[in-house]
Amino acid sequence: MTGLPADYHIKQMNERLSLIKEPKVLLQACCAPCSSYCLLALRDVASLGVYYYNPNITLADEYEYRLSEIKRLIGIYNDNPDRVLPEECRQVDITKYLIKDKNTENTNDNDILVDINTDIIINNYQTKESLNDKLVNINNSYVNKNYIDIIDAPYEPELFLERTKGFESCPERGERCSICFDLRLRKTAEEAKKLGYDFFATTLTLSPLKNADVINAIGEKISKDVGINYLPTDFKKKNGYKMSIELSKEFNLYRQNYCGCIFSKN
Repeated sequence: MTGLPADYHIKQMNERLSLIKEPKVLLQACCAPCSSYCLLALRDVASLGVYYYNPNITLADEYEYRLSEIKRLIGIYNDNPDRVLPEECRQVDITKYLIKDKNTENTNDNDILVDINTDIIINNYQTKESLNDKLVNINNSYVNKNYIDIIDAPYEPELFLERTKGFESCPERGERCSICFDLRLRKTAEEAKKLGYDFFATTLTLSPLKNADVINAIGEKISKDVGINYLPTDFKKKNGYKMSIELSKEFNLYRQNYCGCIFSKN
């Protein structure tokens, strides 16, 4: 997918979040440094669950260390519910919230709403009133869930090795990475649907080494396959990656020097 506007995914994220009152998001988290920004970016407008599903981390000690760091980070944020991002780093508009009336009728436009009966995002569906007309400024009374849950996930490195067999020599951003994205996001989507979340999402789009267009395209396909909303993101934008580095330093988070699989380490 190419040629998308610079802030396309951020706009999509905001529109989708605004269409569900008090949305619940299950966030697939790759590590604490990436999560440091993503959690603050979302928690003031959504109830967050963190799903540490990373079978690509085939070294058990590395897997456990990253998990312990994510748990430590979540503990820090839960102990500091008023911590927010600097305004210039915010991707979500926390002063506006779209209230959708179940009785509104649809017209033919290209905006995206959530189907009330199935909770599946569908295209070409819009209320008679424009999205801007439906935005409600609620000042400081926006949804502020603050508390972040962590959801247990299985550790399945053998599954990753099985799925990527024959792709060991692929370069970073190659086909092996796409297989890995699909594996992690699909499991997250299935868990999110089972647990009653409104959306599934991932921290993977924060890394400058990861193509958000590719990740989001995979997420959208999985959304249709599994039957649950996907929340597109591009967390590296709005100084997201830079902010994650600053937060990692502040909290002394372990910053690994490779994505996770043994092939990216070599």
